Parts: sequence; C-alpha cells; structure tokens
Amino acid sequence: LKCGFTGRTESLMVLASDSGLLKEGDLTAVMKSTTDDSNQATVEMKDKGNGTYLLTYKAASTGDYLLSIDYEENPIAGSPYTVAIREPPNASKCQLQTAETLVVVNKAVSLTVDCTTAGYGDLTTVIKDPVNRDIKFSISELNNVFTINFTPNFVGNYTVEVLWSGKTIPSIPLVISSFDPSLVRFVPPPAESLVVLTGESIGFDIDTTKAGNGTTTAQAIINDGASQDIKLTGKGKGIHILKYSFEQPGKVQIIVNFNSITIMEYEVTVKPKPDASKCVATVLSTTDEFLLNVMQTIAISVDCANAGTGKLTAKATAQRIEIATDIIEKPDFVYDVQLVPELAGVYSIEIFWAGKAIPGSPFNFDIVDTSQVKFIKLPKQEEYHPLTGDVLRFDIDVRKAGKGKLLAEVVSAGKTETLALADRGSRIYGVEYTLLHIGHTEVYVRYNGEQVLSYMITARAAPDSSRCKLDLSALERESLFNVGDRVEFIVDCTEAGCGELTSKAAGPRKEIAVNTITEREGVYKLQIVPVNVGGHSLTVMWAGRSITTTPITFEVVDSNRVKFNNLPDAEDYTPFVGEELSFTVDTKNAGFAKLESLITLPDGSSQVVHMKEKVKGVYIINYRFTEVTSLEITVVYNQVKVLSFPCSINVAPDATKCVAHLPALESDVFLDVQQMIEFTIDCTDAGYGELTMKALGPQRREIEVTSTLEQVDGKKVYKISHEPSCAGSYSIIVMWAGKTIPKSPFKFEIVDSQKVQFSNLPSTEKFAPITGDVINFDIDISSAGKGKLQACVIQEDGRTQDIEVTNKGIGIYAVKYAMLQAGHFELCVIFNSTKLLTRSIKVREAPVAAKCRSVLQEVQSYAVGQSIEFKVDCIDAGGGVLSAVAKDQNGKEVQVYISEQIHVYILRFETTLVGKYSVEVFWSGKPIPNSPFVFETTDVSKIAISSTTIKTKDVKPIVGKDICFDINVGQAGKGALIAQVLFAEGGIANMIITERDHGVYTCSYQPGISGTIEIVITYGGIRIFNQSFVIYEAPNAAKCEVILDSAEQELCHTAGDNISFKINCASAGAGELTAVASGPQGKKLQARVTAIENDQYKVSFEARWVGAYSIQVFWSGNLVPGAPFNFEVNDPKRVKVIDLPKSYSLQAIVGKEITFDVDASKAGKGTVVARIEYEDGQTEEAQAIAKSNGIYSILCQPQSAGTITIIVSFSGVNVLTYPITIKAAPNSAKCRLMYDTSVCNTYVIGDSIQFSIDCSDAGTGDLVVRAQDPNGKVYEVTLQQQKLTYRIKFDVTVAGQYKIEALWAGNSVPGCPFTLEVVDPKKLKFVNLPSSPEFIGVVGKPINFNIDVSKAGKGVLLVQAHYSDGTLSEFNQTEVSYGIFTVSLVPLYAGIMDIVVYYAGKISIKRSIMISKGAEASMCRVNLTALRSVPSLLVRRVAEFSVDCSEAGTGNLNVAINNPHNKSVHADIKETKGMFTVKFQPDVVGMYTIAIFWGDAAVPGSPFTVSAIDLKKVKFLNLPSAQGHLLTAFVNQPISFTVDTSLAGAGSFSAQAVVEDGSIESLLMTSISSGIYDISYTPHTAGNLRFDFLYNDVKFNSMNWVCQMAAEAKLAPAFSIHRTIEEEELQHTEVDAQWIKIQMTTFKNWVNDVLRGNLKKAKRQVEVLQWDFRDGLLFIGLLECLVKNRRIGHYNPEPSNKMQKLENLAACFDLMNAENIKLVNIGSTDIYNGELKLILGMLWTLIDHYHIHSHVRTSRISTKQTLLTWINWKTPSIKIVNFTVNWNSGIALCALIEALRPGACPQYASLSSANKIENCRLAMDLAEEYFDIPSIISPEDFCNTEVDDLSIMTYLSYFVRSFMRTLLQWIRQRVTFRVIENLDSDWCDGLCLTALCNTIKPGMLPDVESLDPQKSFEKCHQCYDSSREGVRCAHNLRAASRDG
Repeated sequence: LKCGFTGRTESLMVLASDSGLLKEGDLTAVMKSTTDDSNQATVEMKDKGNGTYLLTYKAASTGDYLLSIDYEENPIAGSPYTVAIREPPNASKCQLQTAETLVVVNKAVSLTVDCTTAGYGDLTTVIKDPVNRDIKFSISELNNVFTINFTPNFVGNYTVEVLWSGKTIPSIPLVISSFDPSLVRFVPPPAESLVVLTGESIGFDIDTTKAGNGTTTAQAIINDGASQDIKLTGKGKGIHILKYSFEQPGKVQIIVNFNSITIMEYEVTVKPKPDASKCVATVLSTTDEFLLNVMQTIAISVDCANAGTGKLTAKATAQRIEIATDIIEKPDFVYDVQLVPELAGVYSIEIFWAGKAIPGSPFNFDIVDTSQVKFIKLPKQEEYHPLTGDVLRFDIDVRKAGKGKLLAEVVSAGKTETLALADRGSRIYGVEYTLLHIGHTEVYVRYNGEQVLSYMITARAAPDSSRCKLDLSALERESLFNVGDRVEFIVDCTEAGCGELTSKAAGPRKEIAVNTITEREGVYKLQIVPVNVGGHSLTVMWAGRSITTTPITFEVVDSNRVKFNNLPDAEDYTPFVGEELSFTVDTKNAGFAKLESLITLPDGSSQVVHMKEKVKGVYIINYRFTEVTSLEITVVYNQVKVLSFPCSINVAPDATKCVAHLPALESDVFLDVQQMIEFTIDCTDAGYGELTMKALGPQRREIEVTSTLEQVDGKKVYKISHEPSCAGSYSIIVMWAGKTIPKSPFKFEIVDSQKVQFSNLPSTEKFAPITGDVINFDIDISSAGKGKLQACVIQEDGRTQDIEVTNKGIGIYAVKYAMLQAGHFELCVIFNSTKLLTRSIKVREAPVAAKCRSVLQEVQSYAVGQSIEFKVDCIDAGGGVLSAVAKDQNGKEVQVYISEQIHVYILRFETTLVGKYSVEVFWSGKPIPNSPFVFETTDVSKIAISSTTIKTKDVKPIVGKDICFDINVGQAGKGALIAQVLFAEGGIANMIITERDHGVYTCSYQPGISGTIEIVITYGGIRIFNQSFVIYEAPNAAKCEVILDSAEQELCHTAGDNISFKINCASAGAGELTAVASGPQGKKLQARVTAIENDQYKVSFEARWVGAYSIQVFWSGNLVPGAPFNFEVNDPKRVKVIDLPKSYSLQAIVGKEITFDVDASKAGKGTVVARIEYEDGQTEEAQAIAKSNGIYSILCQPQSAGTITIIVSFSGVNVLTYPITIKAAPNSAKCRLMYDTSVCNTYVIGDSIQFSIDCSDAGTGDLVVRAQDPNGKVYEVTLQQQKLTYRIKFDVTVAGQYKIEALWAGNSVPGCPFTLEVVDPKKLKFVNLPSSPEFIGVVGKPINFNIDVSKAGKGVLLVQAHYSDGTLSEFNQTEVSYGIFTVSLVPLYAGIMDIVVYYAGKISIKRSIMISKGAEASMCRVNLTALRSVPSLLVRRVAEFSVDCSEAGTGNLNVAINNPHNKSVHADIKETKGMFTVKFQPDVVGMYTIAIFWGDAAVPGSPFTVSAIDLKKVKFLNLPSAQGHLLTAFVNQPISFTVDTSLAGAGSFSAQAVVEDGSIESLLMTSISSGIYDISYTPHTAGNLRFDFLYNDVKFNSMNWVCQMAAEAKLAPAFSIHRTIEEEELQHTEVDAQWIKIQMTTFKNWVNDVLRGNLKKAKRQVEVLQWDFRDGLLFIGLLECLVKNRRIGHYNPEPSNKMQKLENLAACFDLMNAENIKLVNIGSTDIYNGELKLILGMLWTLIDHYHIHSHVRTSRISTKQTLLTWINWKTPSIKIVNFTVNWNSGIALCALIEALRPGACPQYASLSSANKIENCRLAMDLAEEYFDIPSIISPEDFCNTEVDDLSIMTYLSYFVRSFMRTLLQWIRQRVTFRVIENLDSDWCDGLCLTALCNTIKPGMLPDVESLDPQKSFEKCHQCYDSSREGVRCAHNLRAASRDG
C-alpha cells in the first residue's frame, strides 16, 4: 500500500466489516501517477468472499501514484493512498569506495557505499574483528549513498560484509588490517640524549611483532639536511636490527618509521675526539710591577675550541696543600680557571683537557698578603702626643706577608722623605724618625705597592700651668650653694702651651665628679653638682700641675633635707579661733644656713613668726589663731622656700543652733513608699562643722540618707532626703560636728498601699448579683504598714454609704454588704487616703423565663458540619442563668456553646449527622417560650451526579441534542432538588426533573440554539452543581477557512524547516481537525495539529528531505477547501564547492582569473548566483555558468588589489563566503626598515634586538632576515607577522659585531645590511676592587682598582660613586694598555658609598663599601643621668647609662668599670645606630669608677665616678614584739627604735608616719653617730599606723602598727602588708610583665603549701621568691619535702658568706640530678643572683615532676595535653582547648568541680561570664571545702586575661591529685590480693587489671592465682582485649611494656 516495484505485480487485501452489504462491482479501484494522469497502473479487484477482496496492481515506471478505492463512487476511509513505485533492488550496481585497507588502531575508518543506481533496497552490514566478534559501527545515508564508520580497537584483520536487500555487493567481503605503532619496542631502549665521538656507532633492535602488519624503515638526517637511509637487518618475524656508525661531528637525527608513521625521532650529538695539545691558555691576572695580593682572583683563560671534545679539569696547590679552583665555561669552548688565594705564598695550577696536561701547565704565581704586615712598638695614634725633638721608633714585620717590596715615607712641612729601613733579620725592619716641626707629620708605609700604614702625628710645645687663668666669679655671687645646684668655673689655658686640664673635687666624705666642657680651644668650663651637705674643695691642674696655690673651697646646704615634725596635713587641717599651731623644723641634716618663718595675710602683708631653737638645728614654731581669716605660713631656708602651709580659721561648731524644718510630720497622713522623705536643716549659725546622719529603717536596719547643701540667701541649709523602699517605722539621727541637733532623731511612718491584698473578691466578668445577694470579702494590710482603712458604696444618685469594716486580727479586715434593691452602684476601698479599689456593680431583679425571646434564621436545612446558631434575648427576663440541652436524631446529647453580649445570648452547636436536631433552652432552670427548637441537616457530599450525554470534557454539546444528568440524593437527607439553565442573555429555564427511583432523579434539557449556557443544581438550598457549556452547531468542513498564501505555497523551503499554516474553523461547527502529510517519494510524515484560540488551528510538519511535499487536512473526516496543499523543499547545505583553492596557498594577483565549481545537484530546486565584494563596498557580479546536472562553474577576475570576498548563494542563501587578498607584484624598494641605528647600536649579551619591516606597500613577496654573529655564523631569524608588518626579534649571545641582512622576494630591503655592536659586561675583570665588610675606606684617602674590558666588546666605561645623600662622583679613568683601565677616586663624605660600574650603559657591578671619617673620641657624649639621679645605684640591681657615638666616626667602644675594691665589673654593651647602652650590676657598696674609650682614646670626662648603696644593709634595732606582720603600740605612749644605715652606703635617710585617715606626720630622728639614727614617735589616736622609711627620698621599707587605747585588748585589722626591702627591689626587676607577677605569686604559694606539709623540714616560708632561695636552706627544705627516699647530706645550716650559700645550692642540684630532673641553663650562681625567670622555670620543673607526673605518668604525651585530655573527659559539656582564656570566666572550674563531686555546683551552666571574679571565688571556696585544695592563686589572677598556662595548670593539678587518690582508694576496695601503691608500675604484669575486671564482671578472665607473672606482656594484651568486650574501659590504655 506504500511502496511497490516496477514490472512486478503487487497485491493487498481490502476488508469490509459488513460483507452482506457489498456486491461485486460495488468496490472499484484506480491507480494514477501524481505527476502524469496518463500514466496509470493496471489494477484488478477480485472478490474472495466473506467481505475480503484481493487487489493487485502493476506499474511500468517509477514515481508517486495515487491509489483510489471507492464504494459506490465514494472513497473508502483513507482513500486515496499514495504509493511510491521504485526500481527493484540490484546489488551488483552498488559501488564500494574505501581510502585504505591498512589503518591505525583507535583511528576511525570510513567506508562509502554508493547505491544511487541500485534500485530501492535496504543496506545491511556485518563487521568482524580479528577474533571473529561483531563490533559496533554506524551508518549514515544521504541520497542512497551510505557511509559506514567504525574504529578498530586492537591489532589484526577486520572483515566487512555489506548486503543490499539481502545480497552481497561487489568487492565484499573486504579485509582491513589494523596496526598499533605504540606497540613497537626498542631493545635496548635508546637514551633520551646521547653524545658520541666520531668513529663510534649505536645499535638496537626494533620489535614490531605486537604492532601488526607493516613495513619498518629508518633514516639518518645529517647536519646539512641530507637524508641517508639506514639498512635494517632482519632478525626474525617482526624484529629488525638497526646499526649506524658516525663519521663526522655535528647533529645526527635517527628517524624510524612504521607503515610511514614516525615512531621514533632520536637526536645524537657527535663530537670530535679530544686533543689537549691544541688548547691555548692565557694568564689574565698578572701585573708588570707588583705581585698579586690575597683575595685577588688568579684567572687563566683556556681556549679549547680546536681541541675536540673533552672536559677541562684543574688542580691547584700551595705549600703542598691542594686548593679548590673554579672553572667557568663560556661560549665556544672557552673556559676560565679561577682561584682566590687566601694566604701568601707560591701557588701552582695544573690544567688538564680530557685528563692530559695542556701546553704551559703548571702555572706558578707568587702571592702576597698586605694584611699580614704587622707593626711592632708603634704607639697608638690617639694616645701619642709627642713634643718637638721626640723620636718615633717602630718595627715592621713582613714574615707572613709574602715576597714584596717595602717602602716607608714621611711627609712633614710639605716635603716628602723616604725613610731608611734597618734590617732586624727574619724579614723584620726598623724605622726611626725625629720630629723637628710643630704641627702635623704623616708617616706612610707601602708594601707591594699598597698602602698598609697612614700614621698622623701632631707635635706640640711643652705645657706651663702658671699661665692658666681661673674665673672665680661664681663664689663671689653665692655665699652658699644648695645640693643639686650646678657650680661652674671657667679656666683659660690658651697661653699655657700643650697640656691636659684635670680636676679633682671632694665633698664632706668622698670625692665628687667634675664635668669638664671645652668652650673653645684652650678654654674650659668646670661643672660640679654637689650631692652632700658640707664643705667642698676643688683642685685644678694643667699637665699635672696645680694652677692655684691652694684648693678652691665653698659650702653646700640641702634645703630638701629640712624636715617638719608634728605639722598637720594642710588639706585636712581646719583650725578654730583660739587654737595654737605648733610644729618643729629640723635642719640638722640640711647644713648651716639662715632659717626664716613668715605669716602672709590675705591683704598681702606679712609678719615674722617667732622661732625657738630647741636643740642645735631644731626649731619650734608656735602661732595662735585670733580671728576668722585665711593665711599662709612660709618657711625659708637659705633663700629657698621649703614650706608653704595655707590654712583657714573658722568658728567652733555649736549643734544647738541647727534648726530643722519637717513639713512631712505636720499632717496626720502617712507617707507612701513611692513618696520621698524630705526635710531641711539650717546650720547657718552653728559654726564650722560637718553634718552627719545615721538612719534606721524597719527592723532597725541601717539605711542610706542623702544630704545636699544649698546656699539660700547666704544661709547654709542642708536638704535631707530618702526614698523608702518598704513600709514600716523610720528614724533619722542628725548630728552637727558629732553632736545631736535639736529634735533629733526624726521619726516617720511609711505605708505601702500596693501591698494591700484582697481575698474572696468577686470578679467583674462573672459577678451578676440580684436583689438580696450579699458581698463578702477580706482585706489584708499586714504588709502595707500602719494606716487608716475605709470602705463605702456610692449610689447612682451620688449618695455615699459607709460599709462596716471588721478587724479579724493580724492586719486582716472583713467587709460585708447586702444588696437590697436593683440598680448600679460603685464599691470603694480607701487606705491612708489612697483609693485602692473602685468597682461598678449592677444588681438585677429575680429571673422570669417567660420574658425570654428566641431569634432563629429562616433556613430550610443545614449542611452537616455546619455550626447552627440562634439568639435568645433575656434583657427583660431579670437576673438568671441561661442553659441549653441539644440532641441529635439518635438522642445523643451535643455540646452547646453559649456566649453573652449584654444579656443577649448566642447559642451554637456543631452538626455531625444527617437528620433532625432538637435543642431545649432554660432560663434559671425553666424552659423559655417555643422550646424545644428543631433543625434539619443534609449532607450534600453524599449526592452523586453523573451525565449520560457529556461523559468527557472533549464532548461538545450540539443544538437539538439532549443534555442529561443523573442525581442520587438517597443518603443526603431531606431537601428540595432544583435544576435550572441560565442563558448568557439573562433568561432562565427549568430542567425537566424525573424521579427514576427512590432518591434518584434525572434532569434533562434540549438546547434549541447555539451559545453559552450555565446549568445550576441545588439541594436543600445548597448548590451542588454549577457548570457552563458552549452549544455548538453541526460540523461543516466547507466553512473551514485556510490561511495560506499561494505565493507562500510556491516558495521553496529549506530542509529542516518547520512548515506551518493556519485553519479557522470558527464557522464550521463542532468537529475535529486532522491532517496527513507525505514527503518525496511518498514518504509519510507526522503532521501536527495544534489548537490556538477561537477555534483556530495550526497545522505543521517538519521538512526533513529535499523534494515535493503534500498535506491533506480534514474537518470531521471531510477535506477542507484547497486541500491537499503542496510545498517544495531544498537544502543549501548540500551545495558543494569543487576545486576551491586554499586561501593561504592562492597567489591572487590583480587581473588573474579565479575559477572553481559548485555542485547543487543534491540540493533540490534553486538558483546559483555569485558576486565579488571589494573593501570599499563595491560589488561586481561573477559568472555562474551551468555545466550539467546542477553543476555550475564560477569565474572571477578581480580588478584591483586588496581584500575581496567571493560570495556564492543558492536560492538566496549564502553557501560560500571566501575572503582572499589580491596583491600587486613585489617591489622591495617600497619596504620600510623601522630601526634607527643612530639611536642605539650597542647591546649587551642577553638583550633582545628588535626592529620591524613594513612591507604593506611592497606587493606580494616573502621576507627573509639573516644575522651573522661575530664568529661568522649565519642563521635565519624568526619573524612575527602582523598583516604585512614583520617584527624581528632575536637574542645576542656573543660579544662583537653583528651583521643584519633583510631580503623581500630575493631583493635587499633599503637600509640593509646594517651592523650592531654587542658587549658582555660579565667579561669585565676587576682587580683590587674593594668589598665590604673587609674594606673600610677613609675620607680623603684614594680608592684605586683596575678594570679589564678587552674581552667584553666595544663599549663606553663609566665608574661612579653614589653617596647615601644622593651625591654622585665620577672615578678618574686611565687606559694603561688595550682594554685595561685604572680608576681612582678620593672619597669626600663618610657613610655608605656605592661603587657602580656601567659598561655600554648597563650596570656591570654594584658594590657598597663603608667610608669612615676615623674615630673621634671627642665627639662622643656620655649620659650618666640614670646613674646620678635619685635614687642612687642599688647593689644587685642592674644599672645602665648611654653613650652617643653617632657623630664620632668609626671605632669600638670599650668600657672598664671598677668597684670600690678596684675589681673589674662586667659591663654589657649593646649598640643601635651609634647609640650604645651599657648595663652593669653593682656588687658592693661604695664608689665605682667608669672609664670609657672610643677606639684607643678616652671620651670627654672619662673616667666617671658613681656611688652605689645597699638597702638590705639598713638594720632596724630595738623593735618591740610583733603579732604576725603587725607591731603593737598604744595611744600617747612613745614608740622608739634605732635604724643603722652606716653599712648601706652614702645617702640621705628619712622616715614618716602614715595615720589611718591618710595624713602624714614626721618621725623625730636623732643622729647618734654616722649613719645611725634614733627614731621616736608618739601616736595620738587609735587605729592602724604605718611607718615609711626613705633612703635618698625613695621608700624602701614599711612597718605596720596597730595603735590601741591602753584598755583595749583586741587588735584592729591591718590595712596594709609589711613590705620588705627585697620586694622594693623586685619592683625594679623583670616582673613588670603581668604574667610573671601572677606566676611568681602562684609558685610562691605552691612552695609554701609544700613546706606547710612538713614543718620539721621547713622552719620558715617563702616571702620573696627571687631572693629567699639564695642561701639554699629553703631550697633544701623544699626538696626534702618532695623527695621521698633521698636526703641531702652535708650542708651549711647557718651560711654566713657567699661560698657557703653556693655550696648549699650545689647540694640541691646534686639531689635533682640524682632524681633524673633535667634542668637547662641554670645553676647555683643563677639562684644566688636572683635570676627570676630561671627560678620560675626550675620551680615548674619540680611541679611537673613531683606534683603532676607522680600521679599522671605519660611517656609520649606532654603534661599539658594529658591535663587537657583528662579535663575534657570529665567535662564533656564544655570544650577546653587551653589553660588561659578558657578558664577566665570561672565557669569551666565550676563545671570541673560539679563533675568530680556531683551536686557541689549544679548551677554552673547558668553562671554569667560577666561575673568572672565571683565565679572564680565560688569555685575556689568549693574546691577548698570538698577537696581541701588551697587557693594558691587568687580569683582576680585566675580571671586575668594575662594569666599564664603554668599557673593555671599548677592549680588544676590539685584536682588531678584528688581524683587519683579517690580512684586509688576505689581500686583498693576491690583488688585485695596485693597492696596497690600507685597507678603505673603496679599494673605492668596485668594481674591487677585482671583482678579488677573480674570484680566488675566475675568470670570474665582466669583467676589471678592461675596466671604466670613472667608472661605479663601477653596477659596484659589478653586482659585488655577482654576488658574492652566486657567493660567500657578507656581506649587510650595500651599494654606497652613491662616497665609501664
């Protein structure tokens, strides 16, 4: 029915569903060609009976035919049928086309089978692999040309069979062999790179056995590009031998091919054989006059270019010692052999080429070392100050300097003289020179031409001290000097000749320093700063002789030492009229000077105060105050004001004159807690005093009262206020100057109305009283305070009626009120004038049910699930309660919900069943009218609706056809069924309802006109169906409108297009649109019909083939007008271009024809058009000549140069866009060289030479650029082309001249050839080039060195000096020989100087050296302020001073410090940019001498003297007994004791008393001998007292006293802690860091905790951690408490000197070594010297060893990690990662305590981190309570963010100890077969773990008695494995070894 063949009878069957209606002849058939109606096929129809007909046809020609089968002249369904008639298949006409039968594995193979002339058929293919398995392939078809693609996967023969309609085509089967080049193997595999010598050969096997069939060939490519075939010898099947010999040097490339595929490219470098005799050596580093110096490079250049292939080696020896050499390989086989000698002597260098010596080898050199020239007995230049006539003598030692020429010269008075050298023997020479001239003389010594000495001498005349002049005007101006004043004298020595000014000053007891300042040359200023009181003397000397006959003397006093005793504190002192001020002035220690006392009044006038001298130097001053005023008491000593004491005198206080005003107490109303207690006190006339108060609240508790002073009209009035917080009685006592004022105390009663409570009070919402009801409730005012309680009723007319209130006792009152009449009234309760309760109450009449009215909705029925509501109005029914009872049809009660709004009630209940509901309503128990109420319910969800006419959504109702619905309401309850039709125009029609069965109805309606209707069906008033319908007319295909333009139908479409058109069926009635499409040769297509809108449809199909298409469209089975519709389709993609030349190979020139063919035979119908588009937009038609059968010839002839585009289109679609460039003939003269040789023609090796050549105007041609290097080698240069501009870039590698040549189409480019110069700055050789840090230049001294540029190429040499300030200087150049220059420069400035060498404009080398201006000690500045300022130096404390040498040139700072015993003291010197910091530690008391030298000269003022004191040597004698840290004293009883400072060093001692109120009083001191004082003080008030002791005005010690009245027996608490001298010193050490302070305190407390455990061993405890261990006794006690089984043997129990203390410390270290405690960098001396950090580190080691590891032994895990693991195990809820900030909040510590003792701190999770100190204090208190853990660290330190981890770990280790003790106790209760002492060694044999497991789970393991202890290791493993199965044990347990 779809396809047939020409000449063949085809048959098909026609079936009829009802055979009785058909008669023979009724069924006819006709078959005609679609293109030619005259061409018909023979058709026969034969009736076979039973409605079956056999139809046969036979066609004579091919084409598409229409087969029409008609019944009574009407086509049957589907007729007509399109039948494609084709030629029968003929396999012999198929043609197989293949490119090759030998292919590569994994490469796609393509076969083409052309069946275009083989008729109609199917192509089938089978492909077998080498093992006869089918493989996958693909077949594609285009116009009966088939392409078969497959990929061979492995080596072998593949068989291809092709069948056409079941028959084999010619040339089949086809065998294709595959091979794999990657499987070719080389034996042995050749190396990656091979270097051979001429005459050698290589050979290997080529194995292709696994690679498949094929041919193997090999070639050798020689240097000149010539190819030479290599003959391969067969070794066996698939194995070949390759062997090749190399005859000439160069590069040879070995290429091996397999089946023409290169499988190996192998390059061999062939080098000539070595010949050492052809090496040429040149010595580079020689000079004519001088020998080489050490560190100068010995360089030998060896040229091996003609010596063949070899390796250059060298061997150097000096004094028979072999020395390493450097061999530097350069281009062209040139080598540099270099050696840098380090010692003087003879050096021999042997050079070998391929193991043989080269000509000239060995090479010998004599080397000198000028640095080894030594000068003997040469005086230091800084210290040598000769006079005229002196002789300079010294020797020169050149024994270690090597052989060289020695020369000595002297320059004096502008003349140069060569000095004679005296030979002392052994190469030592003597020099002598007599100084004849005053001034400068310079001595030079040169060795081997290099200057080794420059010695400057200045000769001066002899000194004369008698000509020095001394200015003593300072003594004339001042009679007395004060301590600290600067005393200055001027000394003029300009006429005194040559000499040095020295001076010596002495105070009362010691020498003092004199600072000498040079004002100008010969004029000096002497400065003295006296530090002690008394007589002073000064001696001045010039050149050792005094310039005065007697010393200069003057007196010094110290106003700062004037002391005042019994002088009150000015801030707190307020005297009254009539009082007397008395105090003493002590000037004993201040010297002898005039003392004055004055009183300065407010008007500025002053008067002298009488003074009385009590003892010598002690004065008493008395002054009585007579009036109210302000004045100032001034004390002047030696014209210096030493006291300024202001005071104000007031009237004495009188409390009786204070007046109180209390308005709050004048009324009977009590105050509420929300009101302030306020009153005022007028103290205007009460004198001077202070108002104080004491207030008591309820329960006699003290409260805080606020007082504010207000100045009102000159009156002094205090405002007293307090805001009470609770009810009760308040009392306020007011005192003035300590005495009670009138009316005090003041009492108040406070109430709290908010605490009044009501009970049994009816609520407003639920309370609905009726006449006769009684209100009863209670009022509780017990917590509200004292107050008046009232209750009343306010009627509607405003009348008030009091209610009786009955007291029930204890502040509870009862209220009772009877309501006798209806209406509204207000109930009020008043407390203390405050209305606490106001409540409106409505009283109603008695209930009457008959007056209730019901309100119901008019509803037929209610839906099930719907709430039924109705109202009951009881407004007029009196007071009552509404109730209701609801029941469903089954009699089951239903809950009724009642809500009320102003006596109108809403009743609601829920429905759940279909049927009747009955509701009875009662008012106060009686039914209301119309009760009970009945309601009907329906359930529309149980109604079933179905339609017999509209069964699906697609069914369209038609005019005249009934629309019917069936409705079943049997289960829905009672209701009325209504069905209506609503028309769009607004009309309504009822549907016909017929009851078919009980509860089953049929609703029908017959539409009469088309349009839209709506059907609505309701049941019981509820809508159950609502739907709109469109009524259609009957279908009519003739009214379908096809929207398709005829022009569009004739338009050619492209293959792959989607062809579509529209059909409008809006007027065609109701129907269905279908479509059938067929393509070329009758191929059926799927036509898609898509509804758009408004009965419009879109018909579409996809044009997949080229040819004619036809589509038929039906509306309800009938063709629409215009059908069928025909379309033509072509495919421009099938247009092929033939013989099109490649654009890159096409030489297109103006006027030359360009031709190619275009094949459009398979593209369908269309037109081929060609054109040319030029750059300027012009278009030119090209010829498209039709040749035959759709093939066109394209002919183009461009007329102008430039880029053109040839465009070929098919049916308007571009199928070719071919841009090509049309060029003119080449013309090299128009090439443009873009390179200016005048700008730069010198380059450096490594540079890239770049230039461009523009050939855009030179026509068509090729550019060739060649470069010739200095060695004559020519090579082509790679070009980079951008359009017709070529960029040339190449690197230069050889120094010399390059020649560049450029050719365009074989002709030279203008400007070519040209030359370039290339230099190599690296080949510059430097001789004697200075380098840092060895070389340091000097300003004014020339710097010389040589530069060899002979092998660096032609270039310009420039040498510059770059100073640090940016200044540039150029070196002078002198060419001493070809290419060798000597450069020199005299440095101008000191500092860093860079030597920069430029060659050809490039930096060759840059070297920085230091230029010094020489050491100048006079420019050094010493700052001793830190040593001489108060306080003085302290013994054992580090002191420091600074020396500024930043402007003193280059030199070394030397400091020598001697103590008073003339022993050297170590000085630590650190330098930063010329600033030196010197630190030292005084060790004894006394004067220290500091000598400072810069270079060899002393700095100005050196030596210096400073004094050191030792505060520890201050002794306190005759102290009374103490209680703890407190001393006891009694009021008005003197305290006296003695202080001895005689051994503490020179200084000023003072003392003062600090009273508890903060005031300071002087102690009475009496000097009984030098440095020994009697101290006395009489306390006048009881309380705490502190004595502060000062030395040189610095507090160094304190005493704490408690002063009692004589009858008191109980001590007051101390307010400070005794501070020791050591603690004062510690303040100035390295404990400034916060963490060190915390750690020091923690470790000190730990030590004391250990010592407390054994009081017998430790007789005292640590107070100052830094110093208390220095005698060793506390250290010994600590170790004996920690070590259980060892004791310290001999030690000194009472060490009295340093040696005995160090012996005790050494014994401690011996014990720690015996305990295997590893200490690093600490010893006995460190402990003795108080090295704090080392002491802390040692204590941590002891804590870790004895306190932690003794309980938690870990061998591979750190202590820190062990503690972290344990804590995180115990507290899993808190993540701890460190021992610092994680613990600051205290929460983690509380959590740990809760984990160890559940219930101890359960609230830890709710603690706030903001209260960290309170949290830490809580945790530490709990730790001490439950675990007896001492608080070795304070809560403040524990929560400090600077706390260190060791302090916290030390404290937490106590918890581990406690836990381990508990754990051990738990184990001992269970394991009893042995005594378990520990948690480590007792567990090594596995027996304890076995016993423990058996106690937890009996029988888990064998009994302990049955185990062998010798097999403990195995038992531990068995026990561990079993315990993991039976018991949840810790997973970090391992049975590791026998020793734990």
